[in-house]
Amino acid sequence: MPANERIFLSLTSRVLPFLISTLLVLLVLSPVDTCLADVPRPVDTQVMVYYFHGTVRCETCLFIETVAEGTLKSEFSDDLATGRLTWRSINIDHQENVHFASDYNIGPNELVVIRTNQSGNITWEKITGTWDLAADPGRLSVTVRDVVLKFLGKR
Repeated sequence: MPANERIFLSLTSRVLPFLISTLLVLLVLSPVDTCLADVPRPVDTQVMVYYFHGTVRCETCLFIETVAEGTLKSEFSDDLATGRLTWRSINIDHQENVHFASDYNIGPNELVVIRTNQSGNITWEKITGTWDLAADPGRLSVTVRDVVLKFLGKR
């Protein structure tokens, strides 16, 4: 056997086990689970909560939005994180949003909850009396929570 072939076999027999053990350690310690956990999974049902407002906003209008958004963040943080639940505040005075007024028979300062399933079926509900409920933030929060629970199928 030539000398260079003996040197190659000698190095291979020492280096190969080191490389294999290093690869095994890297595979065991690699954050594969974390990477897979970060991949968004398709949701069977999507629920969207919209707060519709105008360009001119009073203190009560802003308060209704704050209570509704705060309720969603505190009560449904997991659903928001997975994308199963989304929140949007929409100015219906903007030209691209005018259609919402007729789509949902709404004016400014209204909350609408919409559910879309994988088949594309859409159901929605306008949360009535938000202006009156603003006087009692606890009742407003419970009302928002209850409607969202119903639409998420948790009630």
